Amino acid sequence: MLVDPIALRTPSVHPILTVLATVMGKGRERRRIKQGIYEMVHFSMDIDLWGSNNFEQSRPEIPGVESEYGVCDSPEQFEELLGPLIQKDPRYFVVSLTHIIKKYEPAEGGWRWRKWGPYIGKGNPQEEYLYDEKGFEGGVWVYHIYELKPREFIEEKGVGLMGPKVTTLKEYMAALKAQNTGGVKDAVVVCVVCGTPQSCEDLIAAGAGKDFDEVEPSWGFSCIGRFLGSGPYRKGCKKKNPAQIGCDWTLGGLFRIHTLEVIGPDGKHHSRFEPATPEVAQAHFKGKEERLASLRKLVEELNAPVKPKGRANEDKEDKR
Repeated sequence: MLVDPIALRTPSVHPILTVLATVMGKGRERRRIKQGIYEMVHFSMDIDLWGSNNFEQSRPEIPGVESEYGVCDSPEQFEELLGPLIQKDPRYFVVSLTHIIKKYEPAEGGWRWRKWGPYIGKGNPQEEYLYDEKGFEGGVWVYHIYELKPREFIEEKGVGLMGPKVTTLKEYMAALKAQNTGGVKDAVVVCVVCGTPQSCEDLIAAGAGKDFDEVEPSWGFSCIGRFLGSGPYRKGCKKKNPAQIGCDWTLGGLFRIHTLEVIGPDGKHHSRFEPATPEVAQAHFKGKEERLASLRKLVEELNAPVKPKGRANEDKEDKR
């Protein structure tokens, strides 16, 4: 089956790959085409995955697939011809697709058919080099199938072997709208660690910002408890400290246990808390006024000046 490896959720920092991406990419960047299929701007996804060449996992044998690497006409063609065979296999795979653009090919020493595996497209190669071919104006795509091991996926709370779920911004907003809470300010997300439901209105009341624009970057990314001094979440802590609301977790930290990533307009993956179910969101919305008033009162108490220790005794002495 095709899966999204955790290693590809952050930009490559390998110095050689950075140079290759600049030279070969011509303004393009790595992008996720769909689950388990990525367009690369170089031929070394294995280094992005493991930091070095990995012969064992770079050479999987898949029933019905002639070779783990080859050449096709487009990502759609690859998916149509080889996708079903890969998905049928119970092992985990990810595919690299690199676009060889004909108009960028040099007259000498450019990309040639030899050594890149079988061609599964509909064209009829006649020359050794792509530059010299009469057809193939759209270029060709070099594919490589890599096998991934279960240990290479996040296995923390709420995350399965295939890592966080990935959704589009449109799908994410649709899930929030389905809560029927009246608007985006009252849409509810749930902290991945402590499970506390929270809305933008809650964050405003908690002092995270003065209005929607100020709190929007934090909503769904940092738990409300982070703005209330709640501290780390521990199982059972709410029984010991009933006043604690939320926890101090944020998705921008070192440990990445989020369960959802949203693909933004920039094509990048953004970690987010998951939308609450309509039932949880509705229950949260019904207690809105009382909850917001309680949060505002708590913020006032937290911001109230603290009298120095011993001041009461000093006041008594002054009165004498």
